[in-house]
Amino acid sequence: MSSTASSSSQKKEPGLMKFTTSYYRNWTYDVYVCFDRTTNKFVSDLYARLSAAGVRVFKDEMEPRSGDQILFKAIEDSRISIVVFSRSYGDSTWWLKELEKIMECRSSKGQKVVPVFYGVDPSEAGAAFAYREPLREAACLPGFVTYISRLTCLGSQVYVTILINEHTNVNVFSRERDEALDNIVEHITAFLGGKDHWFTLPNVEKLQPRVQDLIQVQLLNYDKVLILGIWGMAGIGKTTIAMALYNQICYRFQRRMFVDNISERCEQHSIVSLQEELFSCICKTTEETKEEATKEAKEKATKETTEETTKAAVEEVTEEATEEEREETTAEKAKIHDIESGKLLLKKNLSNKKTLLVLDDVTERDHLEALCGSREWFGPGSTIIITTRDRSMLKDADDIYTVKGMNYDESIELFCWHAFKNKEIPAEEYREHAESIVEYCGGVPLFLEVAGSHLYGKMIEEWEPALEELEENPPYKLQRFRQVSFDSLRDDSLKKIFLDIVCFFVGMNRNHVVKILNGTGHNGEKALTALEDKCLVTVDGNRLQIHTLIEEIGREIVDEESRLTPKLSTYDVFLSFRGKDTRATFTSHLHAALENAGFYVFKDDVQLPRGEWISISLLEAVKDSRMSIIVLSTNYGGSKWCLEELENIMQLQRTTAHAVVPIFYSVDPSEVRHQSGVFGQKFNDLLRSHPVEEDKEKSWRTSLRQVGSLSGIVVVNSSLIHYVLKDDTS
Repeated sequence: MSSTASSSSQKKEPGLMKFTTSYYRNWTYDVYVCFDRTTNKFVSDLYARLSAAGVRVFKDEMEPRSGDQILFKAIEDSRISIVVFSRSYGDSTWWLKELEKIMECRSSKGQKVVPVFYGVDPSEAGAAFAYREPLREAACLPGFVTYISRLTCLGSQVYVTILINEHTNVNVFSRERDEALDNIVEHITAFLGGKDHWFTLPNVEKLQPRVQDLIQVQLLNYDKVLILGIWGMAGIGKTTIAMALYNQICYRFQRRMFVDNISERCEQHSIVSLQEELFSCICKTTEETKEEATKEAKEKATKETTEETTKAAVEEVTEEATEEEREETTAEKAKIHDIESGKLLLKKNLSNKKTLLVLDDVTERDHLEALCGSREWFGPGSTIIITTRDRSMLKDADDIYTVKGMNYDESIELFCWHAFKNKEIPAEEYREHAESIVEYCGGVPLFLEVAGSHLYGKMIEEWEPALEELEENPPYKLQRFRQVSFDSLRDDSLKKIFLDIVCFFVGMNRNHVVKILNGTGHNGEKALTALEDKCLVTVDGNRLQIHTLIEEIGREIVDEESRLTPKLSTYDVFLSFRGKDTRATFTSHLHAALENAGFYVFKDDVQLPRGEWISISLLEAVKDSRMSIIVLSTNYGGSKWCLEELENIMQLQRTTAHAVVPIFYSVDPSEVRHQSGVFGQKFNDLLRSHPVEEDKEKSWRTSLRQVGSLSGIVVVNSSLIHYVLKDDTS
């Protein structure tokens, strides 16, 4: 969204399918707000809260003017009109005409009108406005008073009247003002269909920019069957964005269904059971729905309507409800025996309906085809939203929204909200730890929420043991994150390539990696595209990147496989050196001496074309060796090949029992540690002529510092050899 998306705090249980089947009219807006400019602040707050609750609001931002057809059209296209009366409401002829139009639509279209009296007692409304009426608007006064009377009646009989004193000090009595706004929002959302099909989402205003992008796509395609994809890595907030979008557009549809957690549910049950559940939701009609339809028909008839007309209108709606009831009976009798019969039933019952269908966490093409086989299944104007961590599921999508991680400010706010119930770090003593956790989570809302919630209420000295406990006994959500990421690698060939990237190729040029993979018999382009589609690998500036949390999973897989299936090392020694510097004068002699002593040595002596990177077979040789001997010569730091090799050797040394012995060939160990002197000059020349990503440079420097700090051997002029033991890095 950068999704400021959150996925763990929404109120939903696994396996929940949301649905509604209500009496339907194709309204463009849920609410039209009519107000004068003295209530701007109040209406802005009301607008924000209604929008956050998923209500589509048309707020008149225009200056008052008579006969504005845009506003009149908006009134006609709104399900509800909220009229905010203040003492200055009658100062403009335009507002009176606007009110007249609202009341006209109430009579002719059955729209709802909700009066909000801002600083005005409803019982005194007519008199209050009369005193403020300018003489030039006298002709409008009788009608205005009439409408005020009607609305006052509505306020006392049907709606809860919200009384707010405009002269009250809001800072002192803000709680009462907030309660009034909450009451209005609760009243509107309850009328629009209750909360049975709504999702309660925290910090929903943070999602608005992302949701708004998707809403615009949906509006531009309102008359066609639209397929929207929401794509991103596990835990990034796809489901939350889909819920927020569902909240805001669901009223445009005759049928709306949210099928969540499809991947996990299909692991536990057959896809046929999910088809049956979806079919049941499609055909379900509740008593509440029929009552709402009948109520609409009655309210549509005005006081002047005869009893016969009213009776006819009610009978018409009752007949519609009865027809839906017949469908329900048919649904109860129907039994889906297999996937194909399920497809036929779903298509038959969706084809004539404008439907909103959200399919959450789809990872198998078969599941997608079983639940929404094609556009022909749906009526005109339908929208299908698919959330997935595999882009290949979205080949038929009209638009794909890529959910990116949260930025630093969003991440720290989300973490603090869960850790401190505050948007900011409450005390400086927490800052370093909080920032470290946020950096580790890498913008993934799931991890930020889980970490924050786990630390809530704990003192700073309790944080470190609490985080260790979290790592040792992760909650289900984090276990699921690891599982779904691992499940994406069921193909053994793809899994091996992913692990090679984790160990060797992060930060490397994508084109170079493709060539390396092609050289090992794989289709490099196809493999990398598949990993990118599954959100396991990303490309930034044509460099391969892996999210820290995903990389961690990869290394866990490597460690686990090594533990479960230990294998004997292929080589005793891997010999790393820069050929031009040492091949003739030193390395060939060392290689011969080692082999004469009975060691099986892999000597890196492959001629590398200029500009190329290290091969995967060479890196495999490093892993298959018990130890590495690194001959560090003056020009060693000026070779990408050597530095990449060194980086992987040191990574292996840190994570396994792989031993490393450095030989400093005519170079001072301190120059290697600090990248100084002639050695440092060659290294910096390489960075200037062949720039690399900041992370790659940092990794190279770390590897040089570490190898330069190891106990090793110094060789001067190929003759003087002595051991150097270093216990510090000075």
